[in-house]
Amino acid sequence: MELLMYPMKILRITQGYGFTVDGIDGTHTFSHAGQHALDQGGKDGGVDPIYAPASCIVKRITSSYNIVYFETLNKVYCADGTKDYMCWRFMHMSDTNLARLGIRVGKTFKQGEICYYEGNKGMGSTGTHLHMEVGRGKYTGTGSYNLNGHNSINNPVFAHKVMFVGTDVNIVKGMYTWKKVTAADYLAAGSSQTIAPSIPIPSTPTTNNTAAGVITVGEIVNLKNKKLYVSSTGTAGYMKANAVYYIYDGKCVNGRYRVTNNGAKVNAGFQYVSGWVNAADVNGGTSTSTTTGTTTSSSTGNAALVAGTRVVLNGKLYASSSSTFGFTKSNYMCYIFDGKLFNGKYRVCLLPSYVNKSAAYVAGYANPSNLTVK
Repeated sequence: MELLMYPMKILRITQGYGFTVDGIDGTHTFSHAGQHALDQGGKDGGVDPIYAPASCIVKRITSSYNIVYFETLNKVYCADGTKDYMCWRFMHMSDTNLARLGIRVGKTFKQGEICYYEGNKGMGSTGTHLHMEVGRGKYTGTGSYNLNGHNSINNPVFAHKVMFVGTDVNIVKGMYTWKKVTAADYLAAGSSQTIAPSIPIPSTPTTNNTAAGVITVGEIVNLKNKKLYVSSTGTAGYMKANAVYYIYDGKCVNGRYRVTNNGAKVNAGFQYVSGWVNAADVNGGTSTSTTTGTTTSSSTGNAALVAGTRVVLNGKLYASSSSTFGFTKSNYMCYIFDGKLFNGKYRVCLLPSYVNKSAAYVAGYANPSNLTVK
């Protein structure tokens, strides 16, 4: 069972709840009076990404503020010890980023995937931020109702009561008492995660590594004097002087990516694919794919694995190098933490940015025979 996580890397509240909570009087807030809403400013005045608090599905979108309603795919474990379906709504993302992410009703996100961005859309919004409300239970009706004369998410709860804060989230201005996640919380949830990871928990398979970084579904591609191809293999195509497209599904086939000219139609059906672009024309990247459209895989065998190697675990993830207790994983994407063997096991972590950091970033230990280089 997943834990419900705070969705940003920096916790900096710019406007609190419209109630008196934890001794803080919010009854005279700027625009939240009588609401369970929080405004978050992230790192600064820029546009920070928002990560899915749990694996979820988009249930409703309203255009005036680009409000997006999400519902968890399954019950989640909350910071107050309850297990339930949860909903949340985010506000103020720009139209550009809404299209970039391909947000549509029915679109799903895995826990930790970017599902929203800070923004400033909507009448009365003052500065780039994220407006967030959390509700308990499944999505019903329109997802909202009138509370104290204001529109509110259904069955509202205080976010800090139900959301865990990741171990590497920087709390700049929390205002309220938040619960930092621990390994014990994962055990209480019956989760296969044995050591509390840094947040966000990583997204998987919607990205492909390239020499220049990561190719992401919905990523903007600017074709300047580059060819848009008809297929993944042919030479036929059209030169584009200055055209904008979006990565359609993130799958690299024969060194090319499908693109669409409509960011809202990402992964919405092949009829929306405009054509193919060379991986080298996407942020200068180079392909790591094969002709089947998947990255090349090879068994680790007896070869030593260096720090940062991306691997897939099919087998047990152990709590320690000497433990016989572990959770069985299937197609579990992770990275070699430091390339050192401890009692015949490698330490692994969940993101390449966690490699060779402190032991707090280690997700667990794995036998080399259960690892496949991806």
